[in-house]
Amino acid sequence: MIFAVHKSSNFNCNLVSKISNLMRSMSSSKKQKIRDEGRMFNDEWFVKYYVVQQNEKALCLICRNYIACLKEFNIKRHYNSRHSENTREF
Repeated sequence: MIFAVHKSSNFNCNLVSKISNLMRSMSSSKKQKIRDEGRMFNDEWFVKYYVVQQNEKALCLICRNYIACLKEFNIKRHYNSRHSENTREF
């Protein structure tokens, strides 16, 4: 970002320094961890995708694999890619 600053203007100097401090603090902030997001297991996933929650992960009851993140997208992707052809008959 480029700002036009006049030497005589105190307001512009303060604004530029505040913006640069803000940008510096944003770039040095830590990444948000998945466990800090507060995701919760949805009981409907048991019926839809045959998974249960175990140790803050989803456990697939068909293949006994863990799905690390409690997101419906990840659970649905696991189910569709590995088990959808097996359950179509039922």
